[in-house]
Amino acid sequence: MTAGRLRGERAPAALLALVVLALIGVAVIVARVNVWALDETVIKQSAMHYTSDLPHSLLHDINARGTSRAYSLLISPLFRAFDGYPAVQLSHIVNVVLWLTVFFPVGMIARRLGTSRLLASVAGALAVTVPWLAIASVLYTENLAYPAFVWAAWAVLMALWQPAPWRDALALAFIGLALVGRVQLAPLLLAYWLCIAVVGLTGPRRLLFGRRVARLYPLSAVACVFAVLYLAHLVLSGGLHARVTSLLGSYAEIQNRAIVPSDYVRGLLVAFLALGVGVGILPGAIALDWVRQVFSRGVAALEKRIFAGFAVAASLAV
Repeated sequence: MTAGRLRGERAPAALLALVVLALIGVAVIVARVNVWALDETVIKQSAMHYTSDLPHSLLHDINARGTSRAYSLLISPLFRAFDGYPAVQLSHIVNVVLWLTVFFPVGMIARRLGTSRLLASVAGALAVTVPWLAIASVLYTENLAYPAFVWAAWAVLMALWQPAPWRDALALAFIGLALVGRVQLAPLLLAYWLCIAVVGLTGPRRLLFGRRVARLYPLSAVACVFAVLYLAHLVLSGGLHARVTSLLGSYAEIQNRAIVPSDYVRGLLVAFLALGVGVGILPGAIALDWVRQVFSRGVAALEKRIFAGFAVAASLAV
């Protein structure tokens, strides 16, 4: 093995080590944070609520927003074992560990798309540190929901790239984790099913679409049929509004709006501005141009087309 190749193989491991060291420093910093935001009190209250009488307390939580309960459940043992501020400090450290896990699915996705091991590791490192790591200093559901989203994206892409029943089950499991991490991520399931349909109907064996889906995505096929039938039942019985309210919690108020607010466009522009400042306008522009090239070039690999398609579908759905 040549020295250059050896250095090339060691570089990703060295980069991961640097990320771990950096996160240790971040953990020391966030553990000392002693200010709090209003929403943190709700998360903390749910965590303390889950320290006893499970699963009843988990299913009956007036503080939870819809299905967004997994993060409070995750840190609840800390509030059972420690009082007050020490539990909050340890929860901040748990947040850092959760963010570290993002490194691996992003790196695996990048490798599958044809990048080198070093560049894949750089992508993983950037996904960990920019720009969301600051959230580790607060008790927000995003600390679990965003890593769960990335792992769900990896699992979905693997299920689309190499269809198999167990990969379908894994994708649904991670989507479920994202859903109970943050209820707004529920549309990921729709994006996944849409991609299954598009990939199946545009392939060379589209006439056997139904049989292939049942064989390669059995859980998704059953879940989709059940979801359609259940939705039809709710619509016909008039129970859709109440069911959406029970699932989305306080976020369900959007279904009570009969008109679009007058400042909707302004609010949308503010959201895009915040996204541009947080993520960076240049990376977003590069990503959009890459997606355009993937769909416009006939030579693009199938893996890249599937990745771009899922990225677009998930973004629009969420």
